[in-house]
Amino acid sequence: MPPQETLAPEVQPQQEARLLEENARLTGELEKLQKAHEEQLLRLRTESAIREGLLRQGAHDPRTVLPLLQLDKISLQEGRLSGLDEQLQKLRQENGYLFKSAQGPLISSGFSHERPPEPGGPATLAGALCEHYR
Repeated sequence: MPPQETLAPEVQPQQEARLLEENARLTGELEKLQKAHEEQLLRLRTESAIREGLLRQGAHDPRTVLPLLQLDKISLQEGRLSGLDEQLQKLRQENGYLFKSAQGPLISSGFSHERPPEPGGPATLAGALCEHYR
């Protein structure tokens, strides 16, 4: 550590006052920047949670649905969104085309895919086709 310079006694109080003033100014700036950073971080976390919620609710494109939401009525508290589900229910009723259908496809293949392959039978579609067209 370099040796400290000693100032003349008449300069020292002026220097000290200037340094204290500079310290107070910088502390104020730091607090302002920290607050702005925390607000920005909260806004980003909220937007991310909203986009995730839109995807979970089946939105085709969250970028299309997001402008239709009243973001000031949605809040993120302890990792949970409040106010989003109510808005999405209303949007789903008014603009259902923005969301994936809960019904699934309207065209059925006519075959139930719920049962497992029979033992000793083909396990894949290719195997079933080969067996069928023999």
